Amino acid sequence: MKKLSCILLITILFVSCKIIDNEVIKKEQTIVLFELIKGGCYGTCPIYNISVDENREIKYEGKRFVDAIGTYNWIMNEKDFNTLNALIDKKFKADYTHNMEVQDLPLTRLNIKNKYQIKFKGGCPIEFKKELKQIEMLLLKNANW
Repeated sequence: MKKLSCILLITILFVSCKIIDNEVIKKEQTIVLFELIKGGCYGTCPIYNISVDENREIKYEGKRFVDAIGTYNWIMNEKDFNTLNALIDKKFKADYTHNMEVQDLPLTRLNIKNKYQIKFKGGCPIEFKKELKQIEMLLLKNANW
């Protein structure tokens, strides 16, 4: 009886570990299409991260000087998702850095489809200011905080 209990316990442990591993692997396989990271400055610059993955899931993490502090998730509707993809494909096709020498300006970093990284301090460069504003509006359109 003791051996049977031990075998049953070991079997349950293996099965439960297998289930957990599959969930972790599934989460890791989703590709982040667009990630916006706003860093701090010496003042009250908003600090937050927002990303959208291939499943249209948006993850927002507000850290300091924002209306919503904490982690929030929601799903983007398909029409907005297609618009977002079109904007990204149209404008963001290469790595780019701008104004990185300045110390007291907030750092903004964009990670695009795990291929390109755009970094700038201070105001958004003219080259993609309009598109970035549209992307932020699309991402925050249905925020659930």
